[in-house]
Amino acid sequence: MTWNPATPSGISANTIYRFRNTNLRYLSATTNTTFAQLSSVTATNISALWYITSAGTNLYYIESLGVRTARPSSTTFSTLPNMLTANATGTSATTGTLSLTAFSSADTQKWYINRNGSNYYFVNYKYPQLAINVNNISAAPNLAASSTGVAWTVETVTRNDAWLLRYSGAPTTVTVNVVIEASAVTGLLTNAIYNTATAWNGIDPNITVRVYPSTFTGTPPNANFTIRVRGVNSGGARLGRLVSTPSNLDSAWTSAVIEISTESSGTNSNNYTNGDREMNFLHELGHGLKLAHPHQATAGYYPVSIMCQGLPSVNTNLTVRPSGHDKYNLMRKW
Repeated sequence: MTWNPATPSGISANTIYRFRNTNLRYLSATTNTTFAQLSSVTATNISALWYITSAGTNLYYIESLGVRTARPSSTTFSTLPNMLTANATGTSATTGTLSLTAFSSADTQKWYINRNGSNYYFVNYKYPQLAINVNNISAAPNLAASSTGVAWTVETVTRNDAWLLRYSGAPTTVTVNVVIEASAVTGLLTNAIYNTATAWNGIDPNITVRVYPSTFTGTPPNANFTIRVRGVNSGGARLGRLVSTPSNLDSAWTSAVIEISTESSGTNSNNYTNGDREMNFLHELGHGLKLAHPHQATAGYYPVSIMCQGLPSVNTNLTVRPSGHDKYNLMRKW
């Protein structure tokens, strides 16, 4: 078979898929080295969910949305190993293995997706002689010669983990000012933590987030919507929350405030890492961008997502930056 490195019909970037092979089994990953074929899937089965993004002309990154891997103990941001990666001994290798690694834009993380009739083949960019394969109905997926690689069909997965409507009076393209009030800043909850708000930029061209720290003097430029970040004492009731006006989350908001708990029982404590503090804030800001908890739309659905509840140091399906699942929902929303 001649491999044509072109974008095949039926495949779109920024889309969630399941991949089903000729054994009628789904490509699945549960850790960065554990791959399997699932005979069936349900709406809450996340190990068989894959998010595709562009890696260049006719190339793709394939990101697992089901990795639940323990994060190293760290006080700084660390990236989950969830990018599908090829491992081989060289460009003449006839076999190889799959793994999930932290995003690095390495050539081993880039894939051609080739089509032959209704079937698709996943060929690695670094090792174009290798494609994703399964040796038999029960074997773990691996890499084999691309001329004999197993055929797959693709199933589009649709999610809608966002609240209805947008901001009152805002146009399609929206600029959001995030204004940090002095009450939200402590020795641990610093302006540097809040500056991570820009992690929501570069995902959807219709959304631009601008951050104005507590040290900013003057008046922020006009924006289509403003979210204020305020420190509160919640009495240990929560780490943070979004308060919108109107309070109906499915309404067209006229204003919104993120309340960050600054008491010692909140993330303003050495019991939490900077990754925890960043994730807690970015999670609430995701709500400010109208994103909901994934399990609100489907009970029991907990993909790898910054919008899941909890903290990354104790909940291994959380990220400290928007995941493929979050990017997908932001783009569908805006």
